[in-house]
Amino acid sequence: LDTNHIDWLSDYLNHFEGAFITISHDYDFLERVTTCIADIEFGKITKYTGTLQQAFRQKEENKASYLKAYENQQRKIEKTKAYIRKYKAGSRSTIAKSREKQLAHMDILTPPSNRVKANFRFPYHATASQILLTTNDLEIGYDRALLPALNFSIGRDQKVVLKGFNGIGKSTLIKTIIKEIPAIDGDFEIASTVKFGYFKQDLKWPNNMVTPLQYLQGEYPDQKQKELRQVLSRTGLTAEEAMKPLKQLSGGEQSKVKIAELLLTSSNFLLLDEPTNHLD
Repeated sequence: LDTNHIDWLSDYLNHFEGAFITISHDYDFLERVTTCIADIEFGKITKYTGTLQQAFRQKEENKASYLKAYENQQRKIEKTKAYIRKYKAGSRSTIAKSREKQLAHMDILTPPSNRVKANFRFPYHATASQILLTTNDLEIGYDRALLPALNFSIGRDQKVVLKGFNGIGKSTLIKTIIKEIPAIDGDFEIASTVKFGYFKQDLKWPNNMVTPLQYLQGEYPDQKQKELRQVLSRTGLTAEEAMKPLKQLSGGEQSKVKIAELLLTSSNFLLLDEPTNHLD
């Protein structure tokens, strides 16, 4: 959804008299419309009442309490095991065996663990050009022009956002710049030193039965498997997810595979078509 439609939906939900469940990675949107958060993690659902930020704070407090309880239990377990080892065959064997039974029936807390955090930088291809893209009365579209003739330029180090309603021509402009589709009229000039890095918003794959690792091996056969695994890990994908078929991955996990592609080729002009759609 674009900004205007998110505003409309937020207003609608806030005036809705019934209950609703929403699943979203858009934290700002969730903050605006929710009064209760059901957090699903490691096979368990925890319910928090209040806003998303309040839920995050409570989750951190719960995590700290759980970690303390886990560490205390681990110390107790190790102490009990040491006692059993020392006295199982001695004069206190009866007590040792009793403690062994208690240990066997103890509800063991699972080790606390965290999702792998993404940590990467896009490899940069140096350029001496100051102006990377210039358009001259550029008209974009398919059967007809979607927008009036465009005249603009993008310089080195600039960060540009294309904002507008869905269907207004944002993706079409990007596809025209990379020459995936022809211009309706006018033209544009790209500096000779430009190397594009392109993130498509769709999640279409040549074969969605292959794993992320197999996909990257096919696209970058000269790269060692270890290097490809490291790149996938830097996007936040786990080793287990890297070995699942693409069709079994969530939208966010598939987006991370697309980001991994951008990390395998240096560029100096990134074209990111709604890269955060599926990402938390």
